[in-house]
Amino acid sequence: LIGVPTAQRDFQVADFLEVRPMGLELEQLTEDALRYRPDIAAQRLRVQQAANEHSLQKANALPTPAPFFGYKRDFGLNTLVFGVRLPLPLFNRNQGEVARAEAERRRENFRLVLTEQRIRQEVTEAFNNFQAQERRVREIEGFYLQRARESRDIAAESYRLGAVDLLVLLDTERTYREMVRTSNRARYQTVVGRFELEAAVGKEF
Repeated sequence: LIGVPTAQRDFQVADFLEVRPMGLELEQLTEDALRYRPDIAAQRLRVQQAANEHSLQKANALPTPAPFFGYKRDFGLNTLVFGVRLPLPLFNRNQGEVARAEAERRRENFRLVLTEQRIRQEVTEAFNNFQAQERRVREIEGFYLQRARESRDIAAESYRLGAVDLLVLLDTERTYREMVRTSNRARYQTVVGRFELEAAVGKEF
């Protein structure tokens, strides 16, 4: 329907569930997020625009001088006329627009504070989640997976020597494979946690 001759593409999905250490502290990651994330940059731009609008409306409250120059002919008398007109704002000093711009400036500053707090919270949550997943991988692979592998190897050797029956060997093999599956899930969650942390910071590391 969209003019593509075939929607099938040959590809192979391959990736290693590598758990890389972070090497960065939470404070540094938070500073990077406040520096690189586009939402905080956009909000700072809106704050600057609101400040410029407020300054403009305050300037509009002051009278604007209007110089003029001309030539006047009156009953044979030719004169040059020049001067400056300066309106006196007795009642209308642009108070409404100044108040509106001030309220807008305060609102954008408040939104900036909220954006910074939200970014700090997101980075902290993503960092804590990544550390928890990383500790989980170390505990599973450092204790449970190692014990399951040792039990399987002992059961295999015992079965070879005729000390245990086949059911014991199959049970230890099933336990070991389940632990490998659990380890892979934990590694996957750690990789996902790293991606989420990079998204919260706004850059790869």
